[in-house]
Amino acid sequence: MPFPDYRIPVSQENAFRIGAFWFFPGIPVWSSGAKEIRKIFPKGKLVTSGIFRYLQHPIYTAFCLFCIPGVAIMTRSVSGLLLPSAFYVLNKRIPYEER
Repeated sequence: MPFPDYRIPVSQENAFRIGAFWFFPGIPVWSSGAKEIRKIFPKGKLVTSGIFRYLQHPIYTAFCLFCIPGVAIMTRSVSGLLLPSAFYVLNKRIPYEER
């Protein structure tokens, strides 16, 4: 008995295009968040400038909304699309950072 096929039903070429289109907006979100943290966080201050003005957790947001789903779409992985919600729910670091 063969295993069921749990792949996104789209051609590999289209999956790569769609996934890349979804993945690449996450890079500037992530990098701008990292840039602000490197600049202000070592001074012991709360980061409220730049992208942190609009998003509370831009690095997590970039990975959960753009990067992981983009790679999941590129590889046509249905289970990979579930990872962002699992990471967000299970991430224990967010409450620590909030304090």
